[in-house]
Amino acid sequence: MKKGFIYGILILCVLFLLASLLVPNYLESKLKPALEAQVITQTDSSYAMDFKQLNISFWSKKVSADSISILPNKENEAIKSVLIKNLEIQGINWLSLLTDDFPNFKKVVVEYPEIEVYSRPVTSTTFGNGSSSKITSSDSLFSDFDIEIRGGKALIIDPAGRMKAMIGHFSLSATKINVNQLLDGTRLPFLDDLTVSGSDLTWQIDNKFYRLEIGSFEFDRADGLAYVKDIALIPELPRYRFTEIKGYSVDRYELNIDKINLQGVDLDSLFVSKIKIRTAAIEQGELSVFKDKTIPPKSTIAYKPLLSEVVRKASNFKYGIDEVLINNFDVTYTEHKEGAKVPGAVSFQNITGSIQNIATPGISGFLTDSLLFDVTTLFMGVSKLDVHSRYALFDESENHRVWGSLGAIETSSINPTLIHLANMEAKSGKVNSLDFNFNVNREGAKGIINLDYENLDVSLLSDFDTTNTSEGKQIATFITNTFIVKSNNTGADFKSAEIDYEWGKTRSIFGYWWHSLLSGIKNSIK
Repeated sequence: MKKGFIYGILILCVLFLLASLLVPNYLESKLKPALEAQVITQTDSSYAMDFKQLNISFWSKKVSADSISILPNKENEAIKSVLIKNLEIQGINWLSLLTDDFPNFKKVVVEYPEIEVYSRPVTSTTFGNGSSSKITSSDSLFSDFDIEIRGGKALIIDPAGRMKAMIGHFSLSATKINVNQLLDGTRLPFLDDLTVSGSDLTWQIDNKFYRLEIGSFEFDRADGLAYVKDIALIPELPRYRFTEIKGYSVDRYELNIDKINLQGVDLDSLFVSKIKIRTAAIEQGELSVFKDKTIPPKSTIAYKPLLSEVVRKASNFKYGIDEVLINNFDVTYTEHKEGAKVPGAVSFQNITGSIQNIATPGISGFLTDSLLFDVTTLFMGVSKLDVHSRYALFDESENHRVWGSLGAIETSSINPTLIHLANMEAKSGKVNSLDFNFNVNREGAKGIINLDYENLDVSLLSDFDTTNTSEGKQIATFITNTFIVKSNNTGADFKSAEIDYEWGKTRSIFGYWWHSLLSGIKNSIK
């Protein structure tokens, strides 16, 4: 009895050993062509998979392969190549081979893929939450599995093979996907339970005049959370060389942001080309803008639309952000005027505040909620400036209101701005307070400014020589201080002044606001 039992155990062990040796070989001959065929089927014959052999672990319910390549069968496909160091298929149900060419499984783990993708323009139809009309779940053996990608690299190239963008490292996990969704990168944002993270992103833009760098990023679709860290927009050329190569006077931007946090990101609605974000928080950053006006602008002056027109042009792709929070952000605008020896600058430091109800047509609240703009900053780093606006984006006439105030400031502190804007230097004087309130539309801006100042003494500067002390300039300065510029506007002699500015259609919204305010300042000191 005992011998029979022992013999039975030995026979089972032998059968187990034989199964371990023979079954993998049999399964490989069956599964390898089935796997290759499914990649072709799911991509509508656009791509083919190649690898040398499958490593089958029957009892662990796993299949793996090394050195996999996925290459296009046709020209002009979005992906140039996918090279994978290791791929493992987990949770295999071997019994499903009784009815299918390839067994059902639960998960695919991809390790160290290197992906090369051709660049393509982004349009309103680039992203879509759907699958190929030619591939249905009933046609596909791989229509429902989980995916995990580890240690990936990605490169975006132009048709000539030149690099446009690169991601040095990325990881991804998602559920309930198929091969077609995975290879069509435009569908990645819609994968169930998607989590993606990465680092060392570089993107060349504006014909390589700029380089965008991102230190790290992460997106969790299920929780609607995302962040982007260490953002930098870097000009590839120095200030004056940038304008020289461009061939005309143009703003040169340089941007650094420590971190942007996103909450309430809703990508489900992208099925109808729509995205909503509840909160976008910008944590500490700096924007520097430089314009070299010693070189003429373009022969055709560009029209710059205002906000209502901008959001209406986005009708093919709808977006909405409930609130943008800004914390500790600096902006500096520097301009070198023709003939001046040095450039002048205006700065706004430690900008803090919020912008609410950013929306395009088709977003809930667009027709009822005005954009709310409320920020506080230090003008020239020394005086508190509050700016507020209520902007009805649904109003095609661009009607909105702007108001705010500036604290006390010595006029010598704003000499870089006076020299930059008006070719004059303040030898003495103090602004006690400034407040403004004006209404704006497509035609122009009208309102009131209260500029309280005293002991103002200004000196005119020559356009071409800021050190000019000629007799003619001294006479002009005397006339300016005596007959043109009031030295005091305070106390019993205080008078409000009008803001009256006509929009020239070539200024963006902030330039429009600034020149409207400047018209009131000029009227105040006459």
